[in-house]
Amino acid sequence: MKHLLLSILLLTLMLLPVGNSKACILFTETETAPSEASPAASQDSLSALIPTTFSPNRDGVNDAWIIPGITEDAQNEVWIYNRWGILVFHQAPYDNKWTGRSSESGMGSKDLPEGTYYYILRWQDLLHKGSVYLKK
Repeated sequence: MKHLLLSILLLTLMLLPVGNSKACILFTETETAPSEASPAASQDSLSALIPTTFSPNRDGVNDAWIIPGITEDAQNEVWIYNRWGILVFHQAPYDNKWTGRSSESGMGSKDLPEGTYYYILRWQDLLHKGSVYLKK
C-alpha cells in the first residue's frame, strides 16, 4: 500500500509543469528579472545532462544510466516507473549504477524488458521528470 501511495504521489508530481514556466518565477520588491541562476534556468541546464537512452546489454559500452555530476549531490534520489506507472527502481542517493534491473520486490530483481521508462529525479533541490529508453 505504501508503494501505491508513493507511486500516485510521484505520478501526480510528473504532471506538474517544469522548465521555463513564467508562472514559477517569483519576484520580490528588489528584483526586476530572473537571474541566470534562477530555478527555471537550472532546471533546463540539468535536464540537458540526463541521458534519454542506454543499452544494458552487458557489452561494456553504455551499460548503465550515467548522469554526469549527479554523484556530487549526496541528497539526490531517483524513482523509475514502467509504462503502467509501477515503480521498478528507486535509489537514494543515485550512484550511476542502474543497469536496467528492477530493485522493487514486487518486480523481483530481474532484467527489465526493452522499452520506455519514466523517471522522477530529485537533484540539486529540483525535481526533474522525463523518460529514458532502455535498449537491449
